[in-house]
Amino acid sequence: MFITPALAASETFNELLEVLKQKTACMKLKNLIYIFTTALVFFFGIFIYSSLHKAHVDFAQNQQNLYKVKRLRDLTEVFQSALLVHRLKRISFMSDAITQSEILDAEKQVRLHADALVLPPSDKSATELEKQTHEMFNRAKFFVYRLTANDNQELSAVGHLMQAQLDLKSSYYITELNKLYFLYVYNTTLSDTHSYKFIESVRLNNRLTLTATELIDQLVDIKTDEVKRNQSYLRSIELIGVLDSLRSRVDFIIATAPDEAQPSANIDELLNKLSKESMQHLTADLTSVMQSRSSNAFDGFYRYIIGIDKASAIFVNNSYDLELHELEKKISVSRVQLYGMISLCWLLALFIVMPILVFSSKISLWLTLTNKNIMKLSQGDLDISPDNSIMTGELSAISDAINQLRQNQIEKRLLETEKQELINELLEASSTDPLTNIYNRRKFFNQCSQITEDDYPLAFCLIDIDNFKRLNDRYGHDVGDLALIAFSQMLEQSLPKSTVYCRYGGEEFAILIKYENMQQSMRIIDVVRHRTEMLSIAIPNKPSVGFTISCGLARLDDYQNINHSIKQADEALYYSKKRGKNQVSFYSPNGFISFDANDKNG
Repeated sequence: MFITPALAASETFNELLEVLKQKTACMKLKNLIYIFTTALVFFFGIFIYSSLHKAHVDFAQNQQNLYKVKRLRDLTEVFQSALLVHRLKRISFMSDAITQSEILDAEKQVRLHADALVLPPSDKSATELEKQTHEMFNRAKFFVYRLTANDNQELSAVGHLMQAQLDLKSSYYITELNKLYFLYVYNTTLSDTHSYKFIESVRLNNRLTLTATELIDQLVDIKTDEVKRNQSYLRSIELIGVLDSLRSRVDFIIATAPDEAQPSANIDELLNKLSKESMQHLTADLTSVMQSRSSNAFDGFYRYIIGIDKASAIFVNNSYDLELHELEKKISVSRVQLYGMISLCWLLALFIVMPILVFSSKISLWLTLTNKNIMKLSQGDLDISPDNSIMTGELSAISDAINQLRQNQIEKRLLETEKQELINELLEASSTDPLTNIYNRRKFFNQCSQITEDDYPLAFCLIDIDNFKRLNDRYGHDVGDLALIAFSQMLEQSLPKSTVYCRYGGEEFAILIKYENMQQSMRIIDVVRHRTEMLSIAIPNKPSVGFTISCGLARLDDYQNINHSIKQADEALYYSKKRGKNQVSFYSPNGFISFDANDKNG
């Protein structure tokens, strides 16, 4: 049977179309798998991020609340101790039961609490709450000290006018303290039922303290101010009514308290102080005060105020303990939730994401191999058996990555080398005098400190260019700079390479010379002096200028005595200057020795 060319071409075309259809189907399946995997990872990431964010926010919020409750407790102690001192001083107007030592002890407690209240933020990364708390507590400390100072003035005040002014100041300071206390109590994120009861307890304690303080103030006015006596009596009746109304708030807090915070004997004491019987006794004592102004008439109020102050302090301290315990439990729960979400992320990544990615990778490899086989078939290559070309491709990709990493490391090492060279240049610049290009004073002493003990003794030499100021004034500072440069170059050419020398400062230079004997060291420096005489500085359109030097030497036995040797060398230099300059002198215990060029024996 014969097949025509047209029929063969038609069959080849149909086979090609079928191959193209298979290739397109494989590519579509591959893309769908990629899209599905990407979407799954995307939604998984959103879920994890939102859960982690919520757990982190809860943890941070609970930590912030714990910090604030602790600082609120400190503020409560300062506020209560300040009002206690105020009440004691006011009660001392009415009764002799308050001693001066008791007032001084209370003031000491106020200062201790106030100093401990104002603590700077932990570090520069302090939160905004810590900064605001620091500023607010600074103001509270200021008002506490002003209230204490004002109360001290009131104890010694003379005259009703002065007394009235000091009373107004005390009221102002107490009001400002109460405002700060109120702002800090209510500027909070505590919002659940347990925290609401805690805030209510703090408010109740604050109301009790302020009411007791104002009641004492009114009683003092009853005793000391005839004009305000009746008005103060009526205000005292109102304050007793306020204390009576607070009993219902205590009942509410106790009734809604959790099982672990049931009323104790101390709470019963507070309820007893706010009972109907106590209010009746207070009213009877108030009537007695109005009828008699003796100190004994105020003793009942004194005992009551002390008792209710102690009961209220115990009550609010119990509330603080419960709230701190509750917040610590919340922090522990938040920490567990946060760590649990992190663990869940890893578990989901291991048991869900990783299998999906591995499966998708295998499918992708299979589709790639299938696509390659289809391409072979379309080109007439029937050898489509699986081979290791895929592995070769992966190894090639890894090799490329390693080569890229190697290239990155080479570039990094080059950058490190350049960095080190730059550091060396900076170090060299910091140890070299910029004008003369020789060691500066710091580098000189650094080199001196590294000299071994075997190299001692040495001779320390100070050199000063003679009449340098006159040289600058007459020819200009540029000529003076040329003289310094020329002298430095001459030193570099004249001294051995191992010699340590520097520009000591201005026109002064320092040299350390190997010391065999005094005459030899002086001879070396005299050579320097002689060569300096031969130097000349060329000046355009003017005759060249020369200069001379004066030198002073001293023996140096070890580096620890270098300052002593510097002083001796400086005295020898001054001796050379005094004898006419352009000389070399050596310091000795018996006097200064000038160099004699004719002495060749040393």
